[in-house]
Amino acid sequence: MVRLPETGEVVAGRAEDASLSLASASVSRRHARFEARGDGTWVSDLGSHNGTLINGKRIEGEVRLQDGDIVCLGEVTLAHHARALRPRELPEESLPVEVLPVGDRELVIADATMARIYALVRRLAAAGLPVLVCGETGSGKDLAAAAIHHWSPRASHPLVALNCAALQDNLVESELFGFARGAFTGAVNAKPGLFETATGGTLFLDEVGELSPATQAKLLRALETKKVARLGEVQEREVDIRIVAATNRDLEEEVGKGRFRADLFYRLGAATVWLPPLRDRPRELRVLADRFLEAACTRAGRELLRLSEPALRILAGYPWPGNARELKNAMDYLAATVTGAMALEAHLPERLLRGVAKSTEGAVEPVEDELRRIERKRMAEALESCGKSPARAARLIKMPLRTFYTKAKQYGLGRKGGE
Repeated sequence: MVRLPETGEVVAGRAEDASLSLASASVSRRHARFEARGDGTWVSDLGSHNGTLINGKRIEGEVRLQDGDIVCLGEVTLAHHARALRPRELPEESLPVEVLPVGDRELVIADATMARIYALVRRLAAAGLPVLVCGETGSGKDLAAAAIHHWSPRASHPLVALNCAALQDNLVESELFGFARGAFTGAVNAKPGLFETATGGTLFLDEVGELSPATQAKLLRALETKKVARLGEVQEREVDIRIVAATNRDLEEEVGKGRFRADLFYRLGAATVWLPPLRDRPRELRVLADRFLEAACTRAGRELLRLSEPALRILAGYPWPGNARELKNAMDYLAATVTGAMALEAHLPERLLRGVAKSTEGAVEPVEDELRRIERKRMAEALESCGKSPARAARLIKMPLRTFYTKAKQYGLGRKGGE
């Protein structure tokens, strides 16, 4: 974290004598100037090659920064905070915790990788491209989709969501496209589909990898023509939506196996966002645990609970297959069952204790597994910081490009050639 002087300026750039030296080839030698004045902090671009962006928009002239603004100098992302955090507020490694509004929800960022990902999300939100959000169950794909909508020019229009795995195939089609009166038994009244309901806004298709081939074909046609016909009707209606899809499957692998249409995959994945699992975000895990526990105690109308250090160590050692959703459930459990003011190790759900014990038992062989996990994380971070370009990411971590491609495929880190 860089603390700006109360008055005066800081020049950011690649030059060694820059006030804020940034070691990135995407940053010009003298890239941008930050100037602290009585009315706040102002930033101006110094004629850089890649430009200076604030919340995804390239700036011209001087711009006054607001608290929480995301500033991008080339591929370097900075978060501006109007008020310096007090020492006791600083999490480990002195990285700030950001709480960003997403509609009526909050997005908590306490991890450098997630800060970079959500800087990308903010840029994509403004761009209007279809976005495919990939990640494990419970990793926050729905929150990322909500951020894309609420940070976009379509924010004043509806965000409509459908879980494609929750309904039978024929019901998915009637939900998406609607139906005419009498289209099938029980269709007493006509009903518009989600394509119509979301017009002007965003349609979020969760678990899109679960769609049948027949529904995939109809979805592709609707996206290509921007028209839909209700079941039982011939007349087509024009729709204007932005599509955001999410999956916990490897859709590229599904395409290779013939289970997902390649043309639909490329239509949905004009831009791809990969969310890392919670176990790869240890700092964020602790922050989220505290916030989830505080919220659970407030809902229960009870005194606030604190997590003991042994309990925190258990949380840190558990693999969290259900990610943030599972963590929230665990904190709800503590708020409902612990009678004192401190949540101890013994108070944690039995599943967590067994999970940590099981992972500890298998710790004889983990050196190779741990090295693979570290390597995968570094490669994923490099891809995020290099705009999903494997060639630039390989150069960044000094790995031969052919080796990078091979390992990226092994680790499921996206398509060859980047997104």
